[in-house]
Amino acid sequence: FRTTIVIASVDLMDIEKICKRVVIVQDGKIVVDDDFDNVKKKFDYNKHGGAVLLGCKKLVVKAHGSSKAESIANCVEQLYTMAKGGLLDSISNNLKNSGLSENE
Repeated sequence: FRTTIVIASVDLMDIEKICKRVVIVQDGKIVVDDDFDNVKKKFDYNKHGGAVLLGCKKLVVKAHGSSKAESIANCVEQLYTMAKGGLLDSISNNLKNSGLSENE
């Protein structure tokens, strides 16, 4: 007997206790549909670095408060990739081309 229960939560520990499969919907589209362990690995902050903070004059990546060496190294890699790719110049140019200033 198969049952589907819809739960809206950001607490992975709660989800892990009761779910075998996870579906993530963004803007009305399914963006992830996988078993819990694969989803947990996919969103492991240690593997991906940190959150990029936009609206700053310099590149900023915020690491998780309990980050280990692997996560910090991935944050540095993330910063390097953004700098090498010219992210700040790209954002600035797109703002200028849109008619908005960087200060709006």
